[in-house]
Amino acid sequence: MTGYVDDGDLTALYQGASLYLAPSHHEGFGIPLLEAFACDCPVVANRGGALPEVGGDAAAYPEAATPEAWAATIRDLLADSGRLEQMRHRGRARLAQYDWNETARLTLEVYEEARR
Repeated sequence: MTGYVDDGDLTALYQGASLYLAPSHHEGFGIPLLEAFACDCPVVANRGGALPEVGGDAAAYPEAATPEAWAATIRDLLADSGRLEQMRHRGRARLAQYDWNETARLTLEVYEEARR
C-alpha cells in the first residue's frame, strides 16, 4: 500500500498484521512503534536511531542489519506464539510510559529545572 492512509485504515492494518517491521537506520522518535503497541501488534525494529529507546524490551531486534538476520528473527517469532503474546503485553506496558499527560509533566519539569 502506498500513499496516504487514514487513521481508521492504519489501525486496521496494525491490528491485522502479524508483526510490524521497523528497519529504519535513522529514526527520530519512532511513533509507529507506539502505534503498533497500541494495536497489540508485536514489533521487530532495527537498533538504529531512537527505535531501541522507544521499543525497549517490548520489541525484538535482529542480531544484525542483514536480510538473513531479519528473516531469522521474523521466522522465529512467527513460530513462537508465547513470545508474541509476551511482546504484546510488553508493548502495552511500554506504551503506558508514553502517556501524554506524563510526558507533558516531565517536559515541564525539565523546563523548570533549566530556568533555575
